[in-house]
Amino acid sequence: MSSKYWIGVDTPLTLLNNQITKTMKTQFKSLSAVLLLLLAASCKDVQKLNVPESVLTSFHSKFGAAKDVEWQKESDNEWEAGFEMEGKEMTASFNGSGEWMETEYSVSRLPELVAAKIADEFGAYKIEETEYVETSTFRGYEIALEKGEEEREIRINESGEIVDGENDDDEGDDNEGRSDDEENEGG
Repeated sequence: MSSKYWIGVDTPLTLLNNQITKTMKTQFKSLSAVLLLLLAASCKDVQKLNVPESVLTSFHSKFGAAKDVEWQKESDNEWEAGFEMEGKEMTASFNGSGEWMETEYSVSRLPELVAAKIADEFGAYKIEETEYVETSTFRGYEIALEKGEEEREIRINESGEIVDGENDDDEGDDNEGRSDDEENEGG
């Protein structure tokens, strides 16, 4: 009697199946190694920053309710925290000694007084971006304006006074952002 089954002998189908399994295991191992390398490289890009203790202490003192805090080192002596607080995405900058330098966040609507001043002074410009900015010497709005190829950034305090202006086409113009009366007085 002949048997339908071969005992102890690999059939061509079994050999083919074994080869496919080995190939798939090898490919899986290779793919896993590549994925691990990519993961390691991406973790390297997101290195844990050594934010100075003085900066962290100042930040937590000023922004205790902050959530989802992410730090960036802006320069050798400036650290910036991006975070959420009071329903707003904010940034705050500190120097290496922990002294607060600036806080800013985007605003979608300007106070009537500020909006009227922009309309009067820069009616031909389109508002590209508006942020509320607070420093030790300024509280107000930083507004990016554009007219064709011309771009300009101005600061307007909460009283609606233009206190600083920058025109990308006229960099270095010492009178930029000053009123005509101030320019004529040499002020």
